This record gives sequence, structure tokens and C-alpha cells, in this order.
Amino acid sequence: MGSDNRGLSKENFLGMKGMGSNAMTKTMAMVLLMFIGATIIGMGLLLKQDGERGDKTQFRTEVIKVGNGYGYQIFYGDRLLIQQECIPVLRGNVPFQRPEDATSVAGLVIEKIMEKQSPELSLEDIKALDVVILTP
Repeated sequence: MGSDNRGLSKENFLGMKGMGSNAMTKTMAMVLLMFIGATIIGMGLLLKQDGERGDKTQFRTEVIKVGNGYGYQIFYGDRLLIQQECIPVLRGNVPFQRPEDATSVAGLVIEKIMEKQSPELSLEDIKALDVVILTP
């Protein structure tokens, strides 16, 4: 039995015995690029899923006192997105009469944003939430 020089060289390990050094370098670079690409895609998918799950928890509302009533603010994280000091869709600056009305309308606006809809509300939206409306 003679020695056949089939040790565990780089070329034998990668199944590239007989390939030139340049071809081996290109193949290794391609494998490395595919691995990096798959890693980036995988991380992107994970971050997207985390973002979709975490979006709702990133929103928060605060009821604010305005004149003789209430309004609301909607924050995303620490960033103020919306400050509404009166009931939307009503003429004039009519504030909410109850803090819970401001909270429920702000919640509807957040739902619309989460569903990638316009946060614009209609009079029907306001009435469906049983918001107390006092006209001046």
C-alpha cells in the first residue's frame, strides 16, 4: 500500500481536488456571499416579525385638558404623532366632554394606522363610539 497523498487538504475537504486556486477562491467567495445573504434575509424577516408584533405596544395615548374639555395625543415610542384638541369632523373647536371619549377616539385612530388606513375619521365613526357631543 503506497501513500496516495489524499490527506485532509483544503481542496479535498471542499471536494475541489484538481481545481485551480483561482476557481477555488471564486467558489469559496460565492459560498461566503450566499451565507451572508441568507443571514441578512433571515435577520430582516425576524426584525419585520418583531416590528409587526411590537407596533401596537409602541403606540400610546394621553388625554390632555383643553379649555373646557379634553383632547388627546398619540405617541409612537417617544415621538408625538397626533395632537387632537377637538372632536374631529365637527365644525368649530368642540373639545371632548369626557376623557374616556378622547381615549376611545384615539384608540380608533391607532387601529386605523395599524391597518395601514388613513387615520381620518367620519361622523359615523364618532357616533359609533357613543361620543358625547355638545354643540356651542
